[in-house]
Parts: sequence; C-alpha cells; structure tokens
Amino acid sequence: MIPVKNIYYMLAYAFHFLRENGYQKMGREDFEDVNELFAAILIQGITLQVKRGLGREYIEETAPCSPLKGKIDLPQTFRSKSLIKKKIVCTYDEFSVNTRMNQILKSVLLIRSGISLERQKRMRFLLMYFANVEEIDLRKVDWRFSFSRVNQSYRFLMAICRLLCCGQLQGTSSDALRLMDFRDSRELSALYENFLLSYYRRHFPQLHANASYIDWYLTDACS
Repeated sequence: MIPVKNIYYMLAYAFHFLRENGYQKMGREDFEDVNELFAAILIQGITLQVKRGLGREYIEETAPCSPLKGKIDLPQTFRSKSLIKKKIVCTYDEFSVNTRMNQILKSVLLIRSGISLERQKRMRFLLMYFANVEEIDLRKVDWRFSFSRVNQSYRFLMAICRLLCCGQLQGTSSDALRLMDFRDSRELSALYENFLLSYYRRHFPQLHANASYIDWYLTDACS
C-alpha cells in the first residue's frame, strides 16, 4: 500500500498544477487515507476552476422556441403539439456549461462515502455552481479527452476524478455509490510511472527521459 504522503508527492511531480497557490499547503497536511487526499485536492481544484469560470462548449439542443433560432424541426413540432403554445421545435447550438467534464465534476462531488463530514459540506457548497450541469453515471465515463489551451486546467481535475472513480466504484443501492480501497490499482501504477518520468525530466534533463513505446514482435508459442 502506497503511503498517502507519497501519493501527494507523486501528484506534485506528475502534474505541475500542484505548484499553484492553494495546492501547496496541502503538502503539509496529514490525511488518513487516499480518498481524503483526493477529495481535498478536488475541492481546491474545483474552487480555482470556479474562480476562472466553468468551461463551456457549444452543445446541440432541441427544444420548443419562441422566437425561432437554429434549424426548425417540423415533425417534432407536430408530434409535441408545440404549436398549441405558439412555439416551434428548433435544433440549435447552445454555449453551455453542461459539458462532459463538468458533468464528471458534478457527479464526483456527489460522492459521500469515505470522506469526512467537513469536506462533504464543502463539496455540497460547490455543487451550487453546477446547477445547470447534468449528473452522469461514473461507471460509464469515457476518460479519453481532447485538451487544448482553452480547457488545459481541466487536465489535472480529470486525472483526480479518474483516480477516484475508475475501477473504484461499486453500487450500494440504485442511487448510491461508495469508494473502494486503492490497493492493486492500475491507476496508481500509471501515476507512479508518470511520476518517475517527470522526476527524471526535472532533475536529470541530460538523460532525456522519455516514455518510449516498444513494438513487441510476438508469435503464438502454441502454433
């Protein structure tokens, strides 16, 4: 089992975001378990993101409109009987905060098990900024994202959410989730590899450390 303090330092190297004000002080705190550490980092990270502004994307919406906008959907207008309300169903692009990454953040903030009451209160407070964001099933998340300069600040947040969620969730009822232990976690193994790479790149640049890909030439030994 990796000590909680070591996980923090691995994160500090693997993700440069931990050098920002607000994150650094957590390196001096004592955490009982890794879920508490990730919850504290997530709270601080989301707080910083809220100050910057939640990310937005153009998302296709279909809804009754008056006045008209976007593309008119006459078949759906007649099926929904929107004309009775003097509206026509339109399909249009909405610049919305209801993005996949914000949906993940909101859903993770709803997790309660394994987290202290004080941090649960802070997580509930942050939820008010996600009023227009939908909740999703974290078991079905596709963690492949495309990052750019616009949403670069979400890279670290998504990594923390993945460490909290990927392979760590199990159902306790139809409407509840709880966190499992982190022993034998593939995600922590990947974090350790990323830490080693970042450590050598920072302290031993002359070695030109790189994550090389080995194209193994394998044959079927049974053939």
